[in-house]
Amino acid sequence: MRLKKYGLIFALILGLGANVWADPADTAKLVARFELKGPDKLTIDIAKQRGKVVFVNFWSMACIPCRQEMPSINMLKEYYNINADVMFCSICLDDDVAAANAYFKEKGYTLKIYTVDGPVPENVFHGELPTTAIIDKRGRVVFLKEEKEDYGDIKFINLIERLRNDP
Repeated sequence: MRLKKYGLIFALILGLGANVWADPADTAKLVARFELKGPDKLTIDIAKQRGKVVFVNFWSMACIPCRQEMPSINMLKEYYNINADVMFCSICLDDDVAAANAYFKEKGYTLKIYTVDGPVPENVFHGELPTTAIIDKRGRVVFLKEEKEDYGDIKFINLIERLRNDP
């Protein structure tokens, strides 16, 4: 993971000792207006998803680590499938979204593919793939990772549960 110029903060997830790294400048900021176009062609604003935990993953078909982590992201999404207070956004940065949809269908993924509809706040995405951000119910970035991760690990369920239970 690339070190950011403001340093890193350390957070414990429910006492498991798992490290979650985020830039202090990122976590202090609310996510600015950030619009995505969904598979239904409707536009959603991530900044207006207050009250939900939002898991955002930026990826591309050309990015091998992106495709390697996708099964674990889909598994995490399946775990939270019936929870309306957790939202998963798989953001494909490819021009050919139809190919990405075909890939998801072939793999049996149930994640919805979104595309960016306007500028993306820098506290969510710096241009590296894969990038995953988890945004709390208040709209703050609490987790930011710019490399492949195993999201099937219990530490992510614990993190999301903690965020779901925060007021």
